[in-house]
Amino acid sequence: MFEVRPDTKGPKNIGTFMMIGGLVLLAYAFANFTYHSSDLSDNDVEILLKNSNRQSDENTTVEDYRDFEQSSQDESSFLFKAIGLGLAGLSSIIGGSMLRSLNPMGSKIAGVGVGLGACIVFITSYDIYNQSKDGLNQSLQLTYLTTVYLWSTFLGLCFAMSVLPILNVRARLAMNPEVRLVGHDEES
Repeated sequence: MFEVRPDTKGPKNIGTFMMIGGLVLLAYAFANFTYHSSDLSDNDVEILLKNSNRQSDENTTVEDYRDFEQSSQDESSFLFKAIGLGLAGLSSIIGGSMLRSLNPMGSKIAGVGVGLGACIVFITSYDIYNQSKDGLNQSLQLTYLTTVYLWSTFLGLCFAMSVLPILNVRARLAMNPEVRLVGHDEES
């Protein structure tokens, strides 16, 4: 029969990918926090609306967009989204660095942090989409709905990658060298 050997490269590679993904998540967390803290300039809003108004039958005015911006800031939607992305990003970086040193706790920390962050981001992204229904055109509503799906997919992949070393037997053997698989002896 085949002997199952520990795989030390797999968890280290997963840890590296998790750390890179964590940096991307932290960058987006900062962008969402900045958007919560300050308004877009009138020139930026006009450029955004110019492109979206070309793609839709109904036009959104700068005042309509400012109302959406104000309602999202009043409900702190982008702030909570930034918190969820930051939590997922930090836990990915911490868990990834622990996986690089073959510590099994890294996979658990990353899984819990990314899972909780994904729930927060999904709820707040859907809330932002619902706020966009009041006054924004179809093109912008579709954009905010698409972000719900994109963040759910990206964070779902991050979660799956973070728990993969727990589910893989060879990775578990590499992270816990004292554990040995005992095969059933068919001759006895």
